[in-house]
Amino acid sequence: MSYAALALLATELLAPAAAITFPVHARYNPRNGDAALRRRDTSQTGQINVQDLTNVEYTANVTVNGGTYLVTLDTGSSDLNIEGTVANADDQPNIPIDVDFAAGSEDGVLSFATVTFAGHTVQSQAFNHVPTVSDPPAQGLLGLGPSVGSEIWIQIQQFISAGQFAHNAGDSLLDRIFQENTSTPNFISFTLSRDDNANDPQSAGTGTFTVGDLISEFQNITSMPQLDVLSAPNALLSGQHFTIQVDGANGPNGKAISFPTSAVSSVGSGKLVAVLDSGFTIPQVPAAIASGIYSGIAGAKLQNIQGQGEFWTMPCSTEVDASFTFSGIKYPIHPLDLNFDPNFVSGFNLPSGTCIGGFQPIQDDATQALAGLADMILGMAFLRNTYTLMNYGDFIDSNADARLPPFVQLLSVTNPNQASIEFHDVRGG
Repeated sequence: MSYAALALLATELLAPAAAITFPVHARYNPRNGDAALRRRDTSQTGQINVQDLTNVEYTANVTVNGGTYLVTLDTGSSDLNIEGTVANADDQPNIPIDVDFAAGSEDGVLSFATVTFAGHTVQSQAFNHVPTVSDPPAQGLLGLGPSVGSEIWIQIQQFISAGQFAHNAGDSLLDRIFQENTSTPNFISFTLSRDDNANDPQSAGTGTFTVGDLISEFQNITSMPQLDVLSAPNALLSGQHFTIQVDGANGPNGKAISFPTSAVSSVGSGKLVAVLDSGFTIPQVPAAIASGIYSGIAGAKLQNIQGQGEFWTMPCSTEVDASFTFSGIKYPIHPLDLNFDPNFVSGFNLPSGTCIGGFQPIQDDATQALAGLADMILGMAFLRNTYTLMNYGDFIDSNADARLPPFVQLLSVTNPNQASIEFHDVRGG
């Protein structure tokens, strides 16, 4: 996945140490060609780059051995990756960690350092140390997924078994924070901003990220259904993400979309499974869902765009409505997320007035990367419409207290009537 530099984060620690909230600011930063850092595939089917298609990211500062590094926040992976020089890093050159880049690849190595994030400090935190900064100002990526989905966690297990490292030495940064700060509830929550003006490089929106805290105006998220996180089988633990069951979807005028059979055998008929991934801009969904959203729109067509593959395109002025259903609750999608301005996206050459669908048929590399553990990736274009809470439950490697299975809660933040007004304010009509 590509992480082009779009967002710069201003971090202000406003809450007590046990629960931290800080704002996330985004701006558009157009670049030529692909950006440098792509997240690796975490399945066991080979190294496959599931590339993001746009210059959008949400970033935060982490402190590593006293130095400050700007890193992308990503719920779809689990490793802390730091690029460039880290003072006094405890590198382990005999334990390589692979990272894929847009032009070829470079190998990092397992390293340890004192890391501070969101007001919490962890000693001897494992991270992937890559010597070259590929895409300044960003200097890495902070995966927020469970430790068992971490390449570092997988690589270090044999050394832990041999007594070389402590039992939790390969655990992710958030895992370690929750272990060492038992007063901190073991969840994160976030909102993602929407930049509505692709023609203004300085335009910005604001989202919020929390560790163990709730955003005050969305406290009622705790009353929403707890959506179980589906567990990966032991043979595919490296593919463990925050995956949840999708019960339904509706296209324009509320028309129900028929789901294909899920690739996940444990899911019942008429249900699908989605990975929630804050680092993936344009959601990848089964072709039937994309068709159900766009095929009936005047002027919409599925076309092959050179260098990009098949994409639904449509007039930029067309308002589209759709929703997804989880545990009986519909979550409407903002029309600006369904009809996406290609000026936000690198590598497209479309006629003036033509936009792309924000939810596209899943491409082969994405399907292969999901390794049968999910059917779709619901990224930013979905997550901008929810306040999202991810509870890590027994993903945490600790016996400090009793923990329930992990779960997700979603609270809709999109009002369809207001969203329609906002769409026409931007696109006209």
